[in-house]
Amino acid sequence: MPLMFRLLVLTFSATALALGGSIFQHLHSDSSCEKGASTYMAVIVDVIAIIYILYITVDEYRSPPIGIRPSSAKMRLTLLDLLFIVFAAANLSLAFQALNDPQWICHKGGTCSVRE
Repeated sequence: MPLMFRLLVLTFSATALALGGSIFQHLHSDSSCEKGASTYMAVIVDVIAIIYILYITVDEYRSPPIGIRPSSAKMRLTLLDLLFIVFAAANLSLAFQALNDPQWICHKGGTCSVRE
């Protein structure tokens, strides 16, 4: 069952990466749009998430239980989890900002041209 959850999260992360890459390409091909940080973060965080999920899955099934590992390995795994949580929270924050800011989508000479 844990493997199925990991595969589900991996599928969602790959889908989010494809969507983020598509948005990134669309916004950066239009020279009239101002580039925002959330498009970069979406691609970066999703790439990191996919690598992280693959690493954690392999680590979960091939390594000894976390209770009998050396303390340096426990600390490395804990800090890796923390880093992933911080990046995911920053990405989520930028996504909500992009949703709630009507001027984020596209600017032309100081006026907003929101596409609906």
